[in-house]
Amino acid sequence: LEKDTSSIFRKHDLIERAKVYYNSANKALMASRNAIPLIADSDHSTVLNKSIGNMNEPLEELVKYLAQLEDIEDPLRVHLAKQRIQEAFGDLVVLADNFERGKLEKYPEENKDIFNKKLLEIYRETTKIMHQLSDPKNFENNAEMCGALEKLSLTLCRIISPAIGFASCCTNDIKERDECKKIIENIQAIMQASINCCSETEKKIENNNQGFHNLLLEALKQNSRSLVNLLSSLPLSPDLEKASTAIENVNKEYESKKPSPPLHHGKTYLDVQKQFSENLSHILESIAQTLKFVSRNDVEQFSPSFSQFSDEYAKLHRSIKSLISCHPDKDVVKIIEDNLSSVVQLSNQLVSGAKLYVCDPNSSNQLFFTEIAKSFSDILSNVLLTILSSKPGLRECEHGKKIIKLTYLPMLEASNRELFSERSYNESVGE
Repeated sequence: LEKDTSSIFRKHDLIERAKVYYNSANKALMASRNAIPLIADSDHSTVLNKSIGNMNEPLEELVKYLAQLEDIEDPLRVHLAKQRIQEAFGDLVVLADNFERGKLEKYPEENKDIFNKKLLEIYRETTKIMHQLSDPKNFENNAEMCGALEKLSLTLCRIISPAIGFASCCTNDIKERDECKKIIENIQAIMQASINCCSETEKKIENNNQGFHNLLLEALKQNSRSLVNLLSSLPLSPDLEKASTAIENVNKEYESKKPSPPLHHGKTYLDVQKQFSENLSHILESIAQTLKFVSRNDVEQFSPSFSQFSDEYAKLHRSIKSLISCHPDKDVVKIIEDNLSSVVQLSNQLVSGAKLYVCDPNSSNQLFFTEIAKSFSDILSNVLLTILSSKPGLRECEHGKKIIKLTYLPMLEASNRELFSERSYNESVGE
């Protein structure tokens, strides 16, 4: 360690490895001490006891030495973390290049789930570290920030191996290759955002002012967005993947702005309104059922329930589009279209929330999904109220009432005043 002065980054990593060795050796010694009373042969137990004694002294020296070396300034700790992520990013670039050129060794398809589970495990660890980094209590504590960034850098280094394995299982199928490419790109985005977090933390430590705090917060937000994007590209349960694809297809159709087909012969606006009301009741029931499984933390039942929700969402979307195409009031149509835009946005958030919950069913993700689902239900209720309060002819009646109130009533009141004025009745009528 003392001779390796060419790179403090390498030296720091060697220290980390020495710590791991010390912890492992210490566990082995504890296990050996516990085993001594169980050894029947007294000679063997004596030899083992002596060996343990011989190892104690060098291990104690090692831990003292490590404690001395551990005293590294905060900016340097962040710089080392950034260097580590940059090296991992370089490895990922090589992986992406080899994947594109078909130079990866082909792994059996059945191993894909193993690598995917490892990627999800590292994703969960990274998310926890990001929560620690974003916690207001830790945000002002430089030592906590530096420690979290060190953990983040070590975690991101571990993602390379399962990423290579996952990519090696996706070398033939075109769809799988596209999915894998997206995963690699999202991991690259996380690493780049993490490098930015390290850079902004360095600036925050060196220039302790509010401007640098805001830049770091923005870098942390970008990293969190990158994590959500990674999760959206990782395959989870078949039911959830089916639901995600179905909702994505419906929303793509909405974004294409294709007009709705004309009403079938014999169908009226009231028929369409009735169909919409039925579809709305079904989707609200589906949301309630899904939330019931979330409240029970029943992940196994949640995925098929969310898949059922996606089916109801497609039906509801079609009925809203039909309503828009045949509603007689353009102002009401505009309100419905605005609400539909919010529905589409919230449906995308529901997919992200569902994936977060299935990947890591903790209380925070339970609450996140529940809040989005409630907002989704509220928007749909607003659409229903708008439609039910805008029956054909109602707007015209309201308009007539306004004219009477604002125009004719004042005229009548003026006439009444004239009738009771000093002028004669005939003069007033003539006027």
